Amino acid sequence: MYSVKAKCTNGSHMESKSVTQGIPAPKEELIRNFDCIYYASEAMNCTWKTMNETEDLQLSYWYEDQPAPEPCKLYLFEQGVKMGCHLSGKFLNHSNLSNLSSAVHFDLSGTQGTSTLNNYFQRMPRDNVRPPPLQLDIFHENNSLYLKWKDPGLFNANCWDYLYRFKTSESRDWKMGNVSRTTNDTLVYDVQYQYVVQVKANFTNRCGFGATDWSLEKRYGQPKPPNWSPHVVVITIPVLFTIAVIICLIFIKK
Repeated sequence: MYSVKAKCTNGSHMESKSVTQGIPAPKEELIRNFDCIYYASEAMNCTWKTMNETEDLQLSYWYEDQPAPEPCKLYLFEQGVKMGCHLSGKFLNHSNLSNLSSAVHFDLSGTQGTSTLNNYFQRMPRDNVRPPPLQLDIFHENNSLYLKWKDPGLFNANCWDYLYRFKTSESRDWKMGNVSRTTNDTLVYDVQYQYVVQVKANFTNRCGFGATDWSLEKRYGQPKPPNWSPHVVVITIPVLFTIAVIICLIFIKK
């Protein structure tokens, strides 16, 4: 709490009335790093890190078509501590993107000492899309390596673009490629090298925001052993020449 008043300095001795202003106490936090992952139709996980041990921590949520708060039915635990909540229901169905364009509101409540605290958050499911990694298949025909995968199974296929990266046994550096709205591509294939490939899906800003993690590394082909013949020839010729010179010198001395 503090007070402020103005005073003239021109000799009139006039003063304004005091204005008293209170300083609000800093907001106390029950949790931090609140995050939600919409990973499948009708399924979303929200997680957090607790600031202090709060045994009676409770989460409730509501959304546009359900204005009355609903308690979390399935908590996620880590070493016996509530660290998240699994949400499910028709309101998270991916078939209607407009359903997922409205914010879901969250209220986390609990007691610390003699005080009851509340922390509020809101998240829009379509801006927190993170399906599981894709499954990548590889096969080759003639001089081409064919990459194929399935879309994440969420939303319209036009909502997804794809990024892939590959490297060969010749180089450790990744080379990048991308395709839009299709689930395959081809690489030029050299049978001398082994190929390592990964793919990920990006949920484009045409529909929202999010991405999968990189898929597991998929390897194709076997690196051929190096051809030592040219090296052997290069080494053998000088050796044979040296031996011949030594033999000639021995005969000359005799």
